[in-house]
Amino acid sequence: MQGSRHIHIGTSGWHYKHWKGPFYQQELPDREMLARYAESFRTAEINNSYYRLPEKQTFLSRRKTMPKDFVFAVKASRFITHMKKLKDRQEPLQRFFERTQGLKGKLGPVLITLGIENRALGFVGGFTGDELEGRLLNEGIACDFVRIAGEGPGPISSSTTKRTASS
Repeated sequence: MQGSRHIHIGTSGWHYKHWKGPFYQQELPDREMLARYAESFRTAEINNSYYRLPEKQTFLSRRKTMPKDFVFAVKASRFITHMKKLKDRQEPLQRFFERTQGLKGKLGPVLITLGIENRALGFVGGFTGDELEGRLLNEGIACDFVRIAGEGPGPISSSTTKRTASS
């Protein structure tokens, strides 16, 4: 076999008080949640980095306490994606990777949540398409549909319709 692939199954965090009872023992101290989590899973998302980037020492201590094959997925800071809107990102990205370097070989994927508006996309036609678009617009969801002839699949019209809830 020419190279191997690994599938890592985990969750978007491990520090959830409502998991005490169903997953963790009720009396388990919070500081031991990650170690107990690692007995069942080999990956977890570090999502507090989205709100506040931990110091390198925090990443380093997490690395040292995890099993050899454990991998962390780290969520990129919202400062980069939502506040800077991916502009002037060199310094914040450099800081992010300098700190996450504390994980060394346990750093897996970096998760990026983009701050883009929700928009319904697709093909619509006839009464059904108009009804669907009207309901979405009434809910405040922007639409960017391609109009097609008839009710169902058919030729794509040569123009697109772009409307927002305000138009």
